[in-house]
Amino acid sequence: MGGYIIEDIETSYWKKSILYNYKIDAGYDSKDNIVKIFRDISDIVNREFLTDENIEEIKSYNKIDFDNLKYISFIMFGQNCIIIKKMTKDEYSKYGKRKYRFHDKLYGI
Repeated sequence: MGGYIIEDIETSYWKKSILYNYKIDAGYDSKDNIVKIFRDISDIVNREFLTDENIEEIKSYNKIDFDNLKYISFIMFGQNCIIIKKMTKDEYSKYGKRKYRFHDKLYGI
């Protein structure tokens, strides 16, 4: 199991600032706000229930390579942190490529 914690995410809400000689220019709804990026990625965790078009749309605007995202088991948001768990090989073999049993409902068929 791989667990990852991104901490000190409060800087994602800052606009036009400098911290440790790094320029920060994000803000609440900025495309560079890490919280917004991972909110969008949370749909990838549930990709089984998305249409192919939805997935392609998410791929087009996301800053992280989809091949890395498809192994995320869950994302949690906490006070000043984002917690990510990577799927085990067993999880991925069961859920990673599974076709949704109501797939036709996503397309209104």
